[in-house]
Amino acid sequence: MPATITNTFTANTQVKSAQINQNFSDALSIVVLGYAEVTATQNFTTETDLTSLSLGVTIPSGGRKIKITASGAFSSSVADDYVAINLKEGSTTLQQGQLKLFGANIEIAFEKSAVLTPSAGAHTYKLSAVRTSGTGTCTLNAASTRPAFILIELL
Repeated sequence: MPATITNTFTANTQVKSAQINQNFSDALSIVVLGYAEVTATQNFTTETDLTSLSLGVTIPSGGRKIKITASGAFSSSVADDYVAINLKEGSTTLQQGQLKLFGANIEIAFEKSAVLTPSAGAHTYKLSAVRTSGTGTCTLNAASTRPAFILIELL
């Protein structure tokens, strides 16, 4: 539920940024419901749940939307493989992104978001990846300085 705004402002009155921040930041804020990251690489060819990129959250009542953001970098041992990155709840794919990995061992950055209106209660979202075309071994590339992550925000 948005915060109650206690002050009102008169038309044609100059408002200081501090007043705006004090009175509106809570009402407009985005709440982070959950965040998970991984800092180690993971190889795959067949569909694989990406290690540590599964996140359980509790959705509050009220019918608010959530935004799920997935980010990472992918590569293949050969040129021209294709990879699908799936945002899932259970076995249901909610959103999918496709990448063409143009060169051998060249990382391609990936970021995908989905906006949903889930029911209130417990939900678990996860990322999986699969090589959809090609012959190489594909890799989710991650490190402490560039983690792959899943972020869930209440809008």
